Amino acid sequence: MRVSASTSRANESSPEREMRLAADRVRQATSRASQSSSQRELRLTIDREQHVLSREAETASQRELRITADRERHTLSRESETYTERELRLTADRERHTLSRESETYTERELSTSHS
Repeated sequence: MRVSASTSRANESSPEREMRLAADRVRQATSRASQSSSQRELRLTIDREQHVLSREAETASQRELRITADRERHTLSRESETYTERELRLTADRERHTLSRESETYTERELSTSHS
């Protein structure tokens, strides 16, 4: 008799879960490392389309549940952050923001600030 994946996962310990997830990440990284750029683009396009379809199929209550769960995860993640982790995250955010603005022209910047 075969045990279903959901049953075995429900019974796994935290270290077992971490080992399984780490192995999954390695397997996925190895698989993706050998992808050509066209294969990567195809995979990302399919992922985006599936994401859009799943969101379109959501009911209002399912959407609200998803958003609430996302907010709770976000809050818990931020609560467990150390001061150093927070500073690293904020520095990376500022650098990303600066880089995204570098390609803008003066006119684009003026338009975005006038609409704020």
